[in-house]
Amino acid sequence: LEDWTQTLDSEESTRAQVITSFYEGEEHMQRMEAERIVYKLYIGLLGRAPGRLDLEYWAGRVRSGVSERDIISEFIYTYGL
Repeated sequence: LEDWTQTLDSEESTRAQVITSFYEGEEHMQRMEAERIVYKLYIGLLGRAPGRLDLEYWAGRVRSGVSERDIISEFIYTYGL
């Protein structure tokens, strides 16, 4: 966050350029991919969208390197499927 603020303060880039860089950045893309996987599993296995805390927990598991296959196994165990 500090880097983005400094870039804006220094006027090296426009606000639009900073926003675009943020959304195209690897960290943001990884977060979005992890959340997409969790949403897909919730809808497919549970028939509903995840709550905020569940989304954060399961997306964190995905980002930490747990495979989608293992996440599915954890869903089956956790939710008694």
